[in-house]
Amino acid sequence: MRRKMVKPVLFGLLALLVVVLPLVAACAKPAPPAPPEVKKPSTVKVAYLADLTGPYAAVGPPLVMGFTDYIEMINERDGGIDGVPIQALWADTKAKADLTTAAYKRFKAQGVLAISCMVTPVALAVQSLVNEDKIPAINQSATLSLYIPPTDYMWCHGGVATDY
Repeated sequence: MRRKMVKPVLFGLLALLVVVLPLVAACAKPAPPAPPEVKKPSTVKVAYLADLTGPYAAVGPPLVMGFTDYIEMINERDGGIDGVPIQALWADTKAKADLTTAAYKRFKAQGVLAISCMVTPVALAVQSLVNEDKIPAINQSATLSLYIPPTDYMWCHGGVATDY
């Protein structure tokens, strides 16, 4: 009796699969489309607003040389960022707001990814611009007014003096 039941049960299961599988396939979500291929830029540009002359000239040239040397090392050692070379740009601002703003606007027009500001007068000159343009600015400035209230695009990598 058991053997007589096996065939109908198997045919019943097969018929059920034939009906259910197309329904399951029809309800399945289609595979998401492949993400669009992102075209890499030919270079990644970063800029340094520094004082090579002016009141901070004693510290400006070594900082710019360190900045450019580090970019050169990353390009030689690592091939840049994900195979894209980094281009180091810099300008002598003499700690003057007009020279700083002009250099910032030149760098922005060239498509810089980020800017480093050497001293407080430089950072203060571009503070509103970097936030408006959404270009990160990394500062060595220690003036608390640059960071209070906090903003999204003005960053400090050193200590902040509270007595300014």
